[in-house]
Amino acid sequence: MSTLGPLYPLTKNESEDDLTFFFVSEGCRSVIKLIEYIYVERLFGYDLYNLGFGDYDIEKDTILDIRNSNNGDHYKVFHTVLSSVPLFFNKYPEAVLMVQGSDSRSEFVDACRPACRKRCSHECKNFRRRINIYNYYV
Repeated sequence: MSTLGPLYPLTKNESEDDLTFFFVSEGCRSVIKLIEYIYVERLFGYDLYNLGFGDYDIEKDTILDIRNSNNGDHYKVFHTVLSSVPLFFNKYPEAVLMVQGSDSRSEFVDACRPACRKRCSHECKNFRRRINIYNYYV
């Protein structure tokens, strides 16, 4: 995967069913990022995992997958996330990987409207924006 361009170094943390990677986004400021591969269920004879990604909240030990850091290094961050996919499949070669944008959930639109700067009238322009960017990029 050397064709991805510049990457941040990853720190791996793994358990029997889950795999996580931490890295620090160094743009306008330092932001700790978390990539997590979480076991979901056994589906059609395969282990299904979900890829989660976002800023890491140290105090709550959780991922903030709705936040936009706007740290000025989005290509390097995205390349780093993509570089973790082969590492996941090295550990779980028979697994199936699911990827969703945090803005693809049905409750996203209701949460977006009060603070939205786009003033969407009928259809939320931010709904499914992340997964559309992922699809375009990949």
